[in-house]
Amino acid sequence: MLNKLLLTVIAIALVWFGFKYWNRMVLRGDRERRREVPAGGHGTKAEAEAVEDMVECRVCGSYVPAQRPRRCGRPDCPF
Repeated sequence: MLNKLLLTVIAIALVWFGFKYWNRMVLRGDRERRREVPAGGHGTKAEAEAVEDMVECRVCGSYVPAQRPRRCGRPDCPF
């Protein structure tokens, strides 16, 4: 009887600590993944350099790239 009780307690403890260990590994992986992405939201330096500043068109209100603005197709477009 004592052997069965001891075996049950050991099995419960193994499952309990196994889940705690697994959960700790999952949380650590989430923290590492969040740490890989800088606060600005860009994954890598190349992606950060690929982001362009946009300016709003005074006429139609659409956003166009500040460096190379393109016409929106309206006759009164300033670009």
